[in-house]
Amino acid sequence: MKNSNSNLFFSMTYEFLDIYMVKQLGRSPDTIESYRDALTLFRRYVLNELNISITKFTFAQCTRNCIFGFLEYLEAQGNKPGTRNQRLAALKSYLWFAADKDVTLQSVALEVSRVPQCKNPAIEKYVLSEDALNAIFSQPASTRMELRDRTIMILLYDSAVRLAEILNLQVNDICLNEGNPYIRVMGKGSKERVVAINVKTVKHVKQYLDVYRSKDNPDTNLLFYTIIKGRAGKMSEGNVERFIQQ
Repeated sequence: MKNSNSNLFFSMTYEFLDIYMVKQLGRSPDTIESYRDALTLFRRYVLNELNISITKFTFAQCTRNCIFGFLEYLEAQGNKPGTRNQRLAALKSYLWFAADKDVTLQSVALEVSRVPQCKNPAIEKYVLSEDALNAIFSQPASTRMELRDRTIMILLYDSAVRLAEILNLQVNDICLNEGNPYIRVMGKGSKERVVAINVKTVKHVKQYLDVYRSKDNPDTNLLFYTIIKGRAGKMSEGNVERFIQQ
């Protein structure tokens, strides 16, 4: 018995990507392209790994186990958890769209919606011994870049905040009053918190500001920055991680 077109999994991709996503949701071209990529990869998985033609693969065959297999396939292809989760989200959105068009597909969409996201591996935090930290405090900086890098490390280890929060600091987020010095950081969910820093850190931050702010007068309010093509821009986490590990 042949499958009717309405039962075929890929029968609604055009309507989903080129009409619903564009006209009803108003999604950006980049978002639509990422969803298109996810469905294309899933089609490749169905064809090459499950050995099922797209003219035969039905919504009913898109089970939890099928999706788990797809996620394992993506992992084997080198896709990181964040990328795999994006692909999973695209499939879930497509299935809910299909279920809105055909109520008999609600059970399929519901089953796949219960597939959990891939977990990111725990990130190993940088931990320094007291001797190593004291060595950083006492080590003189022979260049401007060394001064900046040393200041980032000192502030990072003294405050114990996330690297991303350090790199997002604005000049007006720091208070260097020796009686109560602190930094104001914006964490996850745009939650603001105040973190105390010690007077030794204040000394190094002031030295950094004297060189990088008073003399440079950069066109940015970022506390730490890098110059790219003559303009001040935000430093990348990868850049900082490289010099921390040296």
